[in-house]
Amino acid sequence: MKKIYYIIIVIILIFAVFSEIFIITAMKNQITKIEKGIAHLDEEVDEVNSGVKRLLSKSSFYESLKNNNSDKLPKVKIDNKEYDFGAIERKGGSVDVDFTVINNGSGELIFGDITTSCGCTTAEISSKKIAPGDSAVLTVYFNPDFHEEPLGRIMRSVFIPTNDPENKELEFKIFVEIKN
Repeated sequence: MKKIYYIIIVIILIFAVFSEIFIITAMKNQITKIEKGIAHLDEEVDEVNSGVKRLLSKSSFYESLKNNNSDKLPKVKIDNKEYDFGAIERKGGSVDVDFTVINNGSGELIFGDITTSCGCTTAEISSKKIAPGDSAVLTVYFNPDFHEEPLGRIMRSVFIPTNDPENKELEFKIFVEIKN
C-alpha cells in the first residue's frame, strides 16, 4: 500500500513540475510579447517626437522669412529624392547617401532646420544657403542598430523647409531592408 502512495506522490510531483514548466514558458512568451510591444511604442513615440520637431522647425523658419521682400525667387532642382539601400545587416553599421540640391532660380535658396521621421535617420547639408546656379549636398545617414528596427523593408524620410515658394518643404526618402 505504501508503494501506491509513493507512486501517487511521484505522479503528483511530476505533474507539478510539468505544470510549473508550462506556466513559466507561457509567462516568458507573454513577457516577450510585452517587450516587443514596448519597443514598438518606443518607435512610435520617436516618430511623433520627430513630427513635433518638424512642425516647430517649419513654423519658426517661415516666421523668420516674413520680412524678405526680394523680387528674385529661388527655384529648387533635385534629380532624385529617393534612394534604396537594399538589404543591410542590423549590426553592419550606419549607411549614408548623398543627394544634390541645385538652385535654378534668380534668388538665394535658404534652408531651415533638417528634421527626420525617426531618430535612426539623420542628415546634414553642406550649405544652408545656395546662390543662384550653385548646389549643395545633402547627406542622409541611417543607423539600423539605433533602436529595435523592424525586420524587413522600411522607409524613412528627411524634411527640409525652403524659401522656394513652389517647394516650401523638401522630402527625401530612403528605403532599406534590415536583416539580422
